[in-house]
Amino acid sequence: MFLNIFTDFFALLKKNYWAVVFTLAFVAIIITFLIVFTNLRAMEKRLNIKTHILNTLLIILILFGVGYYFYMEKKGGKEIPLYKQIIVYAFFLALYAALTVATFLRKKNGTERLSIYKITVLGLMAGLAYVLRFFGFPIIPGFTFLKLEFSGIIYILVLIWFGFGSAIAVCFVTNLLRVIMHFSLFEATLVLGLDQLVNFIASVAYILPVALFFIKLKEDEQPSSRKMWVATALGTVITSLFMIFYNYFINLPIIYKLALPFMETFVVFGVFNIIKWGLVTLTVNLLWKELYNLKYLYSPKRVM
Repeated sequence: MFLNIFTDFFALLKKNYWAVVFTLAFVAIIITFLIVFTNLRAMEKRLNIKTHILNTLLIILILFGVGYYFYMEKKGGKEIPLYKQIIVYAFFLALYAALTVATFLRKKNGTERLSIYKITVLGLMAGLAYVLRFFGFPIIPGFTFLKLEFSGIIYILVLIWFGFGSAIAVCFVTNLLRVIMHFSLFEATLVLGLDQLVNFIASVAYILPVALFFIKLKEDEQPSSRKMWVATALGTVITSLFMIFYNYFINLPIIYKLALPFMETFVVFGVFNIIKWGLVTLTVNLLWKELYNLKYLYSPKRVM
C-alpha cells in the first residue's frame, strides 16, 4: 500500500515535471534577489537607488509570472483576449511607477509621504505573493487541484518587517487581486471567491501564532529563532486542522457537492497542508535571518 502511494506520488511529480521546476526556480530567484539586496543595508549611500533597483527586479519577476500564467491558461485551452492581458500588465506597471515615485519622495518627517511609500511597498509584496500563487504543482494523487505553492513566505516576511496588520493587508490584497483578475479575465463562478476567502483564512491562521509570539517585540529587536520555529510549526498544525474540518463540513459537501469520508478527508487535506505549510515553515526558518534586514532597506524612515 505504502509502495503504491510513493509510486503514485513520484509519478504525479514526473507528470508535472516542468511545473515543479518552474515553481522551485521562481521561488529560488526571488529569494536570491532578496538575499543579495539584504547586504545593502550596510551600504548607506544612495540607498534609494538600491531600493529602486530591487523593486525593478521584483516587478520584472511579477510581470514574468503573469506571462507564465497567461501561457499556461492558453496551453490549457483558455485564450485570454489581448486587451485583458494588457490591462493586467498595465496594473502592475502602474504599481511600479507609484512605488518608484514614493521611494524617491520618502522623507524622515513626511508622515503623508511615509504612508504612501509603505502602501506601495505592501502593494509590491502583494504582487509577489499573487504571482507565487500561479507557480505550484500537485502532490496528492487523485486531488490535483491541491497545489503546493509558496506565497506564505511573503506573508511571514511582511509580518516580521512591518507587523501583523501589514501582513493581514498583504494577504487580503493578494486574494482580492486573484478574485478581481479572475472575474475580469474569465466568466468565473462564486466558488472562486469562496476559495480565495478560505485561502485568506488559512493564511491568517498560519501567521497568527507568529504574530502572537512576537506581539511584545520592540521595533529594532530581532525575533528569537526558537520562538520562530515553534510559532510557524504551530501555525502549520492549526492551518492543517482548520482545512480538514472546513473541507469535511463545508467545502466538499456544500460547495462542491462531494461526499468524502472523514478519514479520507483527514488524510488528504491533512497531509497536503502539513506538507505545504511545513515547507513554508522550513523555508522561512532557514532564511528569515538572512532577509530580516530588508526591513531597514524598505523602512519608510530610511532615506539616502
